[in-house]
Amino acid sequence: LALLHAMTGDFALARRLLGEAEATLSELDRMEEVVSHHAASVELLAGHPEVAEARLRPGFKALGRMGERNVYATTAALLAEAVLAQRRPAEAASLCAESERCAAPEDVVTQAVWRGVQAQVLAADGDVTAADALAGEAVALIAASDLANHHADVLMAHAEVLRLAGRDDEATGISRRALALYEGKGNLVSARRARAW
Repeated sequence: LALLHAMTGDFALARRLLGEAEATLSELDRMEEVVSHHAASVELLAGHPEVAEARLRPGFKALGRMGERNVYATTAALLAEAVLAQRRPAEAASLCAESERCAAPEDVVTQAVWRGVQAQVLAADGDVTAADALAGEAVALIAASDLANHHADVLMAHAEVLRLAGRDDEATGISRRALALYEGKGNLVSARRARAW
């Protein structure tokens, strides 16, 4: 519910709902209280990657110490996204490598997220051929699912790769596909960003 409200731009309500959820999880002594992917996603939508990073870091370290792999891989991928948004590409690449190392092959969300982030890092570094291929893999992985927001997110990552490669017409076409997915899902915040992009 918090994510749905965040998609409409009501971040105050989203954060209140997250606070309630985390209080309940804390009472139950559940790991989700330590690693809040939902909270990080809300803050990324709100345009606060530094807050998303702060929400993910403690859990990422705890999971690493525990030797947990699945949630750790997803956390690393989301952390890579937050770090890249703060213009720290080398650190983002390192987190993508961690996510790749630990992610289960069938975890298409994690597999797509780290590929989308790593593709942007490669493109910004001038390796547009590898970036384009990796972004294409991310899109292909998630396209078979019904996860419209994630699908649109990796399309936007691919569009950014193409923009950095100087392929503006292709980038615009892909961003329009992402926009249609965001609008279909009711993700008004991401739709506005895609339109502005």
